[in-house]
Amino acid sequence: GIPAGRVYELEAGKIYLSTELFNVAAKYTLRLRGAVGKKAIVYLYPTGTGANPQRPPGNLFVLLGGSLEMSNIAVAGFFEPDPSGLDNVQGGLVNTTAAGSSIIVDKCILSNINGQHIRTGSATKVVKVTNTILANAGALTTSNFGAGKGLDLREASCDSLILLNNTFVNYQDRPIRHYN
Repeated sequence: GIPAGRVYELEAGKIYLSTELFNVAAKYTLRLRGAVGKKAIVYLYPTGTGANPQRPPGNLFVLLGGSLEMSNIAVAGFFEPDPSGLDNVQGGLVNTTAAGSSIIVDKCILSNINGQHIRTGSATKVVKVTNTILANAGALTTSNFGAGKGLDLREASCDSLILLNNTFVNYQDRPIRHYN
């Protein structure tokens, strides 16, 4: 579990590689923030295992009823310093798979995924995205024209969606897909 009130601070300007999914269970909140200064960068990095070891994990965060608070961090769906990885870019960065999650993102850059940056696969309490850039959504190398959204809220209800002062850049489908 995550101790109540715990905040994980990433060093300013540092690079972090992720080969695994971070699962956040119900009743827990994962709080990540970048230190003041140049944004820390998290790259989804090839797992080195499975049928396609060159692919990074399919998401960075999967919320199993838990919540995510993230600020002042850049996250990319593949290891950008090696552009050959673009052919293996993965689906998204944040997904919910159980009811009750909240997602709060502020002053972040979310980029380079083939599906959507944030997806709510289960009923969500709050999705709040402020002062954030959502860029490069969709990759025909690994998906299709129906992919490529900033936020995908189609599968389940969302009690409160709050978007303020965000920029959507280079998306294939639409900035936001709403509940069906």
